[in-house]
Amino acid sequence: MDILLLQEHWLFDHELYLLDEIHTQFCGKGKAVDSDSSTCDLFIRSHRGYGGVAVIWDRTIDQYVKPLDDGNNRIQCIELTIKKPVLIVSAYLPTKADNDKYDEYSECIDQLFELIQKYDTTHDVIIGGDFNEDISKTNNSRRARKLNKFIEECNMKIDLKGPTFINVKGVEVSEIDYFIYKVNNFKNLESTRLVDIPSNVSDHYPIKVILPCELTKKDPLESNIQSRIRWNKVDTKRYSDIINKQIPVLLEKLNTQEDSITNRVEETMEILSISAKKCCAQKSYGKNKLKLKIWNPQIKDSLHQNKTAYKIWKDEGRPNDPDHPSVRMKKETRRVFRSEIRKEENKRKHVERDRIITANTQDKRLFYQLIKKQRNNKNIFINDLHVANNKYEHEEVIEGWHEHFKTLAEPISNTTYDGKHQDLCEMDYKAIKTICDQVPPRSVSRSELLEAIKAINTGKSEDIFGLSIEHILYAGDDFTDYLLTLPDSSIELRTRDAICDNLTKEKLTQTWKTDVQILYLVGEDDQSLHPRCAQMFQETYPQSKRHNLTVVRYPNTGHLIEPPYLPVTSSNKKTYEDDVFGKKMQKEVTLMWGGETEAHAKAQEDSWNRIIMFFHSVLLKKNVYSLNSQL
Repeated sequence: MDILLLQEHWLFDHELYLLDEIHTQFCGKGKAVDSDSSTCDLFIRSHRGYGGVAVIWDRTIDQYVKPLDDGNNRIQCIELTIKKPVLIVSAYLPTKADNDKYDEYSECIDQLFELIQKYDTTHDVIIGGDFNEDISKTNNSRRARKLNKFIEECNMKIDLKGPTFINVKGVEVSEIDYFIYKVNNFKNLESTRLVDIPSNVSDHYPIKVILPCELTKKDPLESNIQSRIRWNKVDTKRYSDIINKQIPVLLEKLNTQEDSITNRVEETMEILSISAKKCCAQKSYGKNKLKLKIWNPQIKDSLHQNKTAYKIWKDEGRPNDPDHPSVRMKKETRRVFRSEIRKEENKRKHVERDRIITANTQDKRLFYQLIKKQRNNKNIFINDLHVANNKYEHEEVIEGWHEHFKTLAEPISNTTYDGKHQDLCEMDYKAIKTICDQVPPRSVSRSELLEAIKAINTGKSEDIFGLSIEHILYAGDDFTDYLLTLPDSSIELRTRDAICDNLTKEKLTQTWKTDVQILYLVGEDDQSLHPRCAQMFQETYPQSKRHNLTVVRYPNTGHLIEPPYLPVTSSNKKTYEDDVFGKKMQKEVTLMWGGETEAHAKAQEDSWNRIIMFFHSVLLKKNVYSLNSQL
């Protein structure tokens, strides 16, 4: 049993905390007959409560359960926060008594209808409980008509299984306990009437349904603890071999620009983390059986007697006859042992409750003990977050955290706030940003990379990505070479994309406003100007003037397509002078051109012939051969 819908718990509102103390494995939420009352008349007229409704659930699914306040004191709702949320409603509708209590019954039906209208579009809704009206047979009472009308209007269904209420004579007389749900939401839902339960002392049969939910009952506190990797026990040779097998795939994706640099870096970090875990066996915790948390002399004696009785039963051949003396002794000693445990648990709960009630408001030790106890309640997930006057739920919780920390980072108008320090920080930020923007990106050398890696301290804990410097140190030389390509690729893509992004349509249209002939030579491996700029250039040309544009593409060719037989270079270093805080400083930057030597040389020869032919055709067409050329 994961979730129990309970009616008639007979508790007052101040006693509802007992729902959490029924069993250490379960917790609950409920409403009492006086939950909506501001007076204490009920305490005067009755020694105990009556009626009441509640929902009790297993603590292992506590992180998925969110109690709701919808409905009156006869309706208790919870929400299963799974992929498709489920609203579960426990209802206890009024009895007929001397009169049919139609007005009160009608009010409860109306509130259930409002719940359907509120949650139907976002949740799967199922209602279960004691409806105190038998509609399994012909029933023309106004209460039955009201209930049937509600079921029909909401397009819901009842899975009737037979009488559920037993009168004082022990006769099954009516079916007033059932579940109501939508067929479209729960197509394969079936209910079962549980009649053979010896421990059931109620005059109602329990009804069981199995909800088809995508819910994994996993306790996050009992999962394996991922401790820090002990690199002195890791097979570093195997680790580097695993990394080296992945490098060709990463390089291919990087060279073909199949994805963004950010995704490549994230994939690289994931490979490092997973490879290290494969080479380092993690110790498993939490699989040993938990020991008894409470102890006293009575529990010790009862446990000793229980073990003695068990040994006698075992020595006598493990008889199964319930009337056998050893069997009865074993059961009795076991019952006494459990009874002593429950007595001690209740005693400690009362002591703790009295301690909290009589505690001083300045008792910090007790305060933190209560916080620790609440955290150990296994409810470590935040269902909703309140920031200022806004409420964030489910996936929106992260947005609430963003808003909270954004507010903390904003300056406030307060006399104690250091505004001068805020101004200095903003000035430093602007100065650093200006310097970084003015410095062109440059390539990183292998010696600089190795020096940076060695400068980081070893033996530190992993970061949020599960990485430490050891992941890079033991990855091997091939991985170091791969790391060198990452910053260069980032620089190349950033500079090339920036140029293309600055080429607006207005700038490109300036070229075809005049009737001129254009020869466009494109190096497909151009690391300075992205080849897609040529595509952008072509797309802006009107169809009527496309004959004026000639585009020639050269694969594996870089940026500088110069006359043939000039030296081919893929990069150059340039020194320039920069003004930093009024002081002249010499800086050096590497300009990347790209291209392969053989392909680039062939492109120079072919392009030079095309340029000569282009000049001849254009000059002959314009009849300007008689002019003195300035070439």
